[in-house]
Amino acid sequence: MTNYTTTMSMYHRILAIDWRRKTCTDSDFYIDLMAEYLRRSALWAKVLAPSHPIRPFSDIAASVDPTIRADSDLVKALLDYLNQFPVNATEKRVCEQALHWAVIDNMPQVKQFALPDPYEPLLVLFEQGGTFRTEHGWIDVAGGGFQMRNWHDYAEKPPFVELNK
Repeated sequence: MTNYTTTMSMYHRILAIDWRRKTCTDSDFYIDLMAEYLRRSALWAKVLAPSHPIRPFSDIAASVDPTIRADSDLVKALLDYLNQFPVNATEKRVCEQALHWAVIDNMPQVKQFALPDPYEPLLVLFEQGGTFRTEHGWIDVAGGGFQMRNWHDYAEKPPFVELNK
């Protein structure tokens, strides 16, 4: 796949999500998906830090190569679309970051690390009707809370869920 094809595929994947909030149907799965996102982010932070400090919900693609970004008009179109729905700022930021990630996902500077896609767990969370919010150093997903200050510990944990990417 070309970068353009991968980026457009991600764009359409995000547009296909039903952003109208639903009742939580599987809180354990949503919590596992967030834990998996934290694990993957911590793995990326481990290989990219200290030269590129990463925290939860950081733009990992920019840490890999800040010069390679999704087309600004495409990003604007995505954010304009998301503004129609009850999507919080962090969730919008994650969707934008996933779009930037799609541009570099298959590039050698990413593949050299042989790490999983950091955004896949959150995209699955959204596709399954889940949501999360951040507040005062905590992540709340389906009634489960995660402290952001100890998120690096997730790098040492086994996968919480098995995903294709």
